[in-house]
Amino acid sequence: MPHSTEGQPTVTAGQVARAFSVNRKTVQRWNASGALHGVRVGREMRYTQTEIDRLARRRLIGQAAR
Repeated sequence: MPHSTEGQPTVTAGQVARAFSVNRKTVQRWNASGALHGVRVGREMRYTQTEIDRLARRRLIGQAAR
């Protein structure tokens, strides 16, 4: 399903990786698995703050359950 970024600033996979302290490949795996939804812009994937926040909440909930 396509995701619109209309009116929302986006960040690169590298920026997401730095924010979560993970490797860029991890961000690409999250995207491939559907855990993080991005939009292709040219040759790179871009992610909205809404998607990043959603992933952060899911990760916090997952860590709290451990």
